[in-house]
Formats: sequence, structure tokens, C-alpha cells
Amino acid sequence: MMRRDVHDELRARLHEAAGAHEPDRERILARVERGMAEQSRPDHRATRPPAYGWLRVVTATAAVAGVLAVGGYAVASAVKEDRPQQTVATSPTPAPSPN
Repeated sequence: MMRRDVHDELRARLHEAAGAHEPDRERILARVERGMAEQSRPDHRATRPPAYGWLRVVTATAAVAGVLAVGGYAVASAVKEDRPQQTVATSPTPAPSPN
């Protein structure tokens, strides 16, 4: 119950402070104008050729395929049943005829 009272009190204080806030329009406009004046600076991100993006995609795809292949081989090795040895019936070697 105490926790709810604290939340309600905090919510009321924040609501009151938000209602009493009056933004400084001049200060906001000055900051926007300063930001607009600095448009000549270069972009902060370096542009990479698009080939690097595709290289990352191909590398990730190859890695996933490798992991799946190794996992499949491991499962197949673990599940593999040993087949019984086949027995082959042979007839005895014919004895030479007495002629």
C-alpha cells in the first residue's frame, strides 16, 4: 500500500511540475539557429562501398551453412545404428570326381 502512495505522490508532483513549466522560446530558437548554421560540417558517418555489406551477408550465410552441416553430421553420427553383419551361405567346395 505504501508503494502505491509513493507512486501516486510522485505522479502528482511530476504532473504539477509539467503544468508549471514554461519553455524559453528565445533559447530554443537560438539553439535551432546554431544547429542550422552548422550544416556545413561533414557527416559523422563514413560511407562504405556497398560491396562490404554483401560480403558480410555472404560470410554470415556461409557460417550458418557450416554450423548446420556440422550439426547435421554430429546428429547423424550419434543416431546412426550399427547394421548387423551380413552372413553369406556358401556351398561346400565340390570334391573331385573319382574317374
